[in-house]
Amino acid sequence: ELLQFGIFPQIRFGDVEMQLWQLDPEELLRELLSDCDSDSRPHQAAMELVEKLLLYRHKEVLLPLLQFSQLHLEAADQSDLAHANKEGALVLLGLMADHLVDLDPTQLPEGGEGKKQKKKGRNRPSQTVSIEELLARFVLPALASSAAFVRLRALWVSAAFARQ
Repeated sequence: ELLQFGIFPQIRFGDVEMQLWQLDPEELLRELLSDCDSDSRPHQAAMELVEKLLLYRHKEVLLPLLQFSQLHLEAADQSDLAHANKEGALVLLGLMADHLVDLDPTQLPEGGEGKKQKKKGRNRPSQTVSIEELLARFVLPALASSAAFVRLRALWVSAAFARQ
């Protein structure tokens, strides 16, 4: 419930962002991509909360967060609310990129052990996720969205996975 009613409404593209997008898209981009003054912006604070949850409680939150994101990404995007929800789900997917890469067996380097698992001494998780499938099912179609802000967020997610 915290995710659905507390975090997600702050992360997704809201009415204020939509108005700014229509009036001055460059200013919205500056706000979305700026790391400054994150304490006074609920959007940035919600993203930081998700990052902290993934950092300290990833075993408990990663898969439910992924399922929640997939639910919104699979929804038909006919309305402005659906576009906003899809953009919010893409934000969550981008925030999970580092942790999802760890669950993809095809991302292991030669020798079968990931560098992060070696450092932390973790065993390989039993749950697996295909990054290629996630990108093909959710991110690539979002690049063709009729909403420009969804396309922008899809590029941001692609960059998050490319950094991994």
